[in-house]
Amino acid sequence: MTWQFINVEGETYQLKNLYTSKTLQPSSKPESGVTLCQQPLKKDSLQYWEFIKQPDETYLIRLKDTNLYVTTSSDKTNSPIILIPKQNSSGQQWKLVKQNPWF
Repeated sequence: MTWQFINVEGETYQLKNLYTSKTLQPSSKPESGVTLCQQPLKKDSLQYWEFIKQPDETYLIRLKDTNLYVTTSSDKTNSPIILIPKQNSSGQQWKLVKQNPWF
């Protein structure tokens, strides 16, 4: 996916999907195991993500003002993305790749 990073403050961003013009947020109350879904952009802390750079150049992505991190639910293609507390697992390490969309 290709995302536009909209700075909220410091290392906190709202993400805009350049193909759908939507962002990610928890599908219900933020708690361990909740899935993420795309929703229209609005000023809402449930859409604010803190990017925490790691020594290996990956990032942990935490829902602002929580202890919940963006995590893959399995290593299978198209698995849901969930929020859970920090586990120091590869499922919580995200690599950012700069892209130049053609549109």
